[in-house]
Amino acid sequence: MHIIQEEFNTLIDKFRYFGVVTNQLKPMAPWIKGILEDFANIHDELNDSYSEYLQLLEIIEDKISLYSKVRSEVEEKLTLNILQQLQEE
Repeated sequence: MHIIQEEFNTLIDKFRYFGVVTNQLKPMAPWIKGILEDFANIHDELNDSYSEYLQLLEIIEDKISLYSKVRSEVEEKLTLNILQQLQEE
């Protein structure tokens, strides 16, 4: 989980850098914010309590599924952004 968080932070930093370099930070801001919110919603420590090992495994499985969903959304946004830039050129 910690590795995923570190990688996610690095990804967001790269998005911001990309936005600044390409002068697209304003258009990118809403979807970066949405991704941050989705990622933050995955970490719900109040509801992540468990009393049995199997419950912990279910929680982790659910989180991995949510991480995959966020990753798919990021890939879709990046692909769309790249396609739009290619059409502009």
